[in-house]
Amino acid sequence: MTSDSDYPGARSELEWIERYTDSALRKPQVATDTVLSSLFLADAGHRPALIQLIVQELVESARRLNAVWLALATRTRPVGRTLLEPLPGADDWEAFATAVQGVPAHDIVRTLALDDSALQTAGELAETPDLDWYARLIRCYEGGPPAWLTIASTPDRTTLLAVGPARDGGEVLLPLELSEDDAVALADATGDFAGFARDLLGTHLAMQQERIARAERP
Repeated sequence: MTSDSDYPGARSELEWIERYTDSALRKPQVATDTVLSSLFLADAGHRPALIQLIVQELVESARRLNAVWLALATRTRPVGRTLLEPLPGADDWEAFATAVQGVPAHDIVRTLALDDSALQTAGELAETPDLDWYARLIRCYEGGPPAWLTIASTPDRTTLLAVGPARDGGEVLLPLELSEDDAVALADATGDFAGFARDLLGTHLAMQQERIARAERP
C-alpha cells in the first residue's frame, strides 16, 4: 500500500499528482516558449544551441506524456507511484505511438479509464502525425544527455549531430538537419505533448477528487 511519505513534497497521492501536473508537465512547454522567443533575435552563432534546447525539452515533454499514458493505462499500482519511476524510453514510445495513432477517441478514453471529458484530447492525440518519428530523439537521451555538435549552420538551416551513450552501453549517433520552421514545429510538438499529458492526468485527478467528494457527502 502506498503511503503519503512516498510522494515527495506532497501529503497525499492526489496532491502529488496535482503538483506534478502543474509543474513537471508544464515546464517543457514554458522553457520551449522562452527559447523560441529568443531564437529569431539571437546571434547566428547562438541559434544552434537554442535549437538543441528545444530538442531537449521536446524529448522531456514526450517522455512525460508517455509516463502519464503508462500510469493511466496500466493501473497495476497507484498512478502517482508510477509517475515517480524513471521516464520511459524509445521502445516505450514506439509502443505508445502504435497504441494511439488512428485509434478512436472512445477507445483511448476507455484504455485510460477516463470519462468522456477527455474525448477531445484523446482525439487530438490519435490524429497527431508521425508519432513514431520522435523515438529517434528519445533514444539519444536514454543513456544520459548527448553532446550536440554543430556540423553546419546557415541563416536558413542548422545541421546537428547528437553523440551520446546508448542505454545498452553502446553509442548513439543521430544527425539532425533543421530549418527555423522545423524548430518551430518541434516547439509546437513540445506544447502539444505537454498539453495532452496535463489534460489526461488532469481528467484523472478531477475524477478522483469527485469520487472523494461524493463519498464525503452526507
